[in-house]
Amino acid sequence: MHHHRWPSLAIDWDTGGDSAHIRYLRPGQPAKDIPAVESATHKGVWEIHWMKPEPMHSIEVVSPPKDEMEHASDPPELRIEIKVRQ
Repeated sequence: MHHHRWPSLAIDWDTGGDSAHIRYLRPGQPAKDIPAVESATHKGVWEIHWMKPEPMHSIEVVSPPKDEMEHASDPPELRIEIKVRQ
């Protein structure tokens, strides 16, 4: 379990293809099942997403993408939290 106290940027190298089947868990709430999604592959592009802070949670990978090994050399996803000095 962990949380993201601050807003953040997620930077991801996107080549399309299958996503992982994940389960998003939060204390005292039912698990949110997020099934895998199939999509066409394409030439890789960088995607940047602004993310709001998140309360305590954990993410369980139920099953990795089918084509995970094909993209093993791709850059990993990077999440950068924006922290403020107080």
